[in-house]
Amino acid sequence: MDSSVPFFEQVIRRVKDNRALATVLLILTAIIGLGSVARSAGWIGAFVEDHSAPPDPRIFRFGDQTIELAGGIGTSVEQAVVIKGALTVEAGVASEKYWIDQFYPNFKWIKHSLYSPNNDRSALYDVIEIETELGHRKKLYFDVTAFFGGPFIGKF
Repeated sequence: MDSSVPFFEQVIRRVKDNRALATVLLILTAIIGLGSVARSAGWIGAFVEDHSAPPDPRIFRFGDQTIELAGGIGTSVEQAVVIKGALTVEAGVASEKYWIDQFYPNFKWIKHSLYSPNNDRSALYDVIEIETELGHRKKLYFDVTAFFGGPFIGKF
Protein backbone atom coordinates (compact mmCIF):
# COMPACT_ATOMS: atom_id res chain seq x y z
CA MET A 1 0.00 0.00 0.00
CA ASP A 2 1.10 3.55 -0.75
CA SER A 3 2.02 5.34 2.50
CA SER A 4 1.30 8.78 1.01
CA VAL A 5 -2.42 7.94 0.66
CA PRO A 6 -4.45 7.55 3.87
CA PHE A 7 -5.23 3.95 4.78
CA PHE A 8 -9.02 4.36 4.63
CA GLU A 9 -8.81 5.88 1.13
CA GLN A 10 -6.64 2.96 -0.04
CA VAL A 11 -9.23 0.49 1.26
CA ILE A 12 -12.03 2.34 -0.55
CA ARG A 13 -10.09 2.24 -3.83
CA ARG A 14 -9.50 -1.49 -3.53
CA VAL A 15 -13.14 -2.16 -2.69
CA LYS A 16 -14.32 -0.10 -5.68
CA ASP A 17 -12.03 -2.11 -7.96
CA ASN A 18 -13.07 -5.51 -6.60
CA ARG A 19 -16.73 -6.51 -6.53
CA ALA A 20 -16.05 -9.75 -4.62
CA LEU A 21 -14.19 -7.87 -1.91
CA ALA A 22 -17.05 -5.37 -1.66
CA THR A 23 -19.52 -8.23 -1.22
CA VAL A 24 -17.42 -9.88 1.49
CA LEU A 25 -17.03 -6.56 3.35
CA LEU A 26 -20.75 -5.91 3.11
CA ILE A 27 -21.56 -9.35 4.57
CA LEU A 28 -18.97 -8.98 7.32
CA THR A 29 -20.29 -5.53 8.18
CA ALA A 30 -23.80 -6.93 8.50
CA ILE A 31 -22.63 -9.88 10.62
CA ILE A 32 -20.53 -7.78 12.95
CA GLY A 33 -23.34 -5.29 13.32
CA LEU A 34 -21.53 -2.29 11.96
CA GLY A 35 -24.22 -1.63 9.39
CA SER A 36 -24.98 1.79 10.80
CA VAL A 37 -21.30 2.78 10.59
CA ALA A 38 -21.09 1.59 6.97
CA ARG A 39 -24.32 3.44 6.10
CA SER A 40 -23.02 6.62 7.66
CA ALA A 41 -19.79 6.28 5.70
CA GLY A 42 -21.98 5.63 2.65
CA TRP A 43 -19.27 4.18 0.46
CA ILE A 44 -20.40 0.54 0.53
CA GLY A 45 -23.99 1.41 -0.34
CA ALA A 46 -22.86 3.77 -3.08
CA PHE A 47 -20.53 1.13 -4.53
CA VAL A 48 -23.20 -1.56 -4.59
CA GLU A 49 -25.76 0.83 -6.07
CA ASP A 50 -23.32 1.99 -8.78
CA HIS A 51 -22.53 -1.60 -9.80
CA SER A 52 -25.95 -3.25 -9.76
CA ALA A 53 -27.65 -3.86 -13.06
CA PRO A 54 -30.58 -1.53 -13.71
CA PRO A 55 -33.94 -3.08 -14.58
CA ASP A 56 -34.42 -3.69 -18.28
CA PRO A 57 -36.69 -0.88 -19.54
CA ARG A 58 -37.78 -3.11 -22.43
CA ILE A 59 -39.51 -5.64 -20.16
CA PHE A 60 -42.75 -4.76 -18.39
CA ARG A 61 -44.74 -6.98 -16.08
CA PHE A 62 -48.50 -6.48 -15.90
CA GLY A 63 -50.11 -8.99 -13.56
CA ASP A 64 -49.02 -12.38 -14.84
CA GLN A 65 -48.10 -11.02 -18.28
CA THR A 66 -44.53 -10.30 -19.34
CA ILE A 67 -44.58 -7.70 -22.09
CA GLU A 68 -41.62 -6.99 -24.32
CA LEU A 69 -41.19 -3.48 -25.66
CA ALA A 70 -39.18 -4.24 -28.78
CA GLY A 71 -38.45 -2.42 -32.01
CA GLY A 72 -37.08 1.09 -32.17
CA ILE A 73 -37.02 4.27 -30.15
CA GLY A 74 -40.56 5.39 -30.96
CA THR A 75 -39.76 8.50 -33.00
CA SER A 76 -41.58 7.39 -36.18
CA VAL A 77 -43.65 4.55 -37.61
CA GLU A 78 -40.41 3.00 -38.88
CA GLN A 79 -38.87 3.31 -35.39
CA ALA A 80 -42.03 2.38 -33.47
CA VAL A 81 -41.87 0.59 -30.13
CA VAL A 82 -43.43 -2.82 -30.80
CA ILE A 83 -45.52 -4.15 -27.92
CA LYS A 84 -45.27 -7.95 -27.73
CA GLY A 85 -47.07 -10.15 -25.24
CA ALA A 86 -49.89 -7.83 -24.12
CA LEU A 87 -53.03 -9.93 -23.84
CA THR A 88 -55.42 -7.08 -23.03
CA VAL A 89 -55.83 -3.44 -24.00
CA GLU A 90 -55.08 -2.41 -20.40
CA ALA A 91 -51.77 -4.28 -20.45
CA GLY A 92 -50.81 -2.67 -23.76
CA VAL A 93 -51.67 0.86 -22.66
CA ALA A 94 -49.96 0.35 -19.29
CA SER A 95 -46.82 -0.84 -21.09
CA GLU A 96 -46.85 2.31 -23.27
CA LYS A 97 -47.00 4.50 -20.15
CA TYR A 98 -44.24 2.42 -18.52
CA TRP A 99 -41.98 2.87 -21.57
CA ILE A 100 -42.58 6.62 -21.66
CA ASP A 101 -41.91 6.88 -17.90
CA GLN A 102 -38.57 5.07 -18.38
CA PHE A 103 -37.29 7.36 -21.13
CA TYR A 104 -39.15 10.63 -20.41
CA PRO A 105 -39.68 10.88 -16.64
CA ASN A 106 -42.11 13.56 -15.46
CA PHE A 107 -43.62 13.87 -18.94
CA LYS A 108 -46.94 15.58 -19.60
CA TRP A 109 -49.49 13.72 -21.75
CA ILE A 110 -50.69 16.02 -24.57
CA LYS A 111 -52.56 13.91 -27.14
CA HIS A 112 -53.27 10.28 -28.00
CA SER A 113 -54.44 9.05 -31.41
CA LEU A 114 -54.66 5.84 -33.41
CA TYR A 115 -52.98 5.67 -36.81
CA SER A 116 -53.23 3.09 -39.59
CA PRO A 117 -50.78 3.83 -42.44
CA ASN A 118 -52.76 1.77 -44.96
CA ASN A 119 -56.20 2.73 -43.61
CA ASP A 120 -57.05 -0.97 -43.47
CA ARG A 121 -56.15 -1.75 -39.84
CA SER A 122 -53.52 -4.27 -40.97
CA ALA A 123 -51.05 -2.23 -38.94
CA LEU A 124 -52.10 0.02 -36.06
CA TYR A 125 -50.05 2.56 -34.13
CA ASP A 126 -50.79 4.55 -31.04
CA VAL A 127 -49.34 8.01 -31.54
CA ILE A 128 -48.79 9.69 -28.21
CA GLU A 129 -47.73 13.30 -28.07
CA ILE A 130 -45.98 14.31 -24.86
CA GLU A 131 -44.20 17.29 -23.42
CA THR A 132 -40.89 16.41 -21.81
CA GLU A 133 -39.73 17.69 -18.46
CA LEU A 134 -37.70 20.33 -20.33
CA GLY A 135 -40.75 21.50 -22.29
CA HIS A 136 -40.02 19.81 -25.65
CA ARG A 137 -42.92 18.21 -27.51
CA LYS A 138 -42.43 14.73 -28.95
CA LYS A 139 -44.60 12.30 -30.87
CA LEU A 140 -44.03 8.68 -29.88
CA TYR A 141 -45.19 5.71 -31.97
CA PHE A 142 -46.21 2.34 -30.54
CA ASP A 143 -47.11 -0.63 -32.74
CA VAL A 144 -50.32 -1.90 -31.11
CA THR A 145 -51.37 -4.25 -33.92
CA ALA A 146 -50.88 -7.36 -31.76
CA PHE A 147 -53.20 -6.34 -28.92
CA PHE A 148 -55.55 -3.64 -30.23
CA GLY A 149 -59.12 -4.82 -30.39
CA GLY A 150 -58.37 -7.54 -27.83
CA PRO A 151 -60.20 -7.96 -24.52
CA PHE A 152 -60.72 -4.94 -22.31
CA ILE A 153 -61.23 -5.52 -18.60
CA GLY A 154 -61.94 -2.71 -16.16
CA LYS A 155 -61.20 1.00 -16.41
CA PHE A 156 -58.34 3.04 -17.81
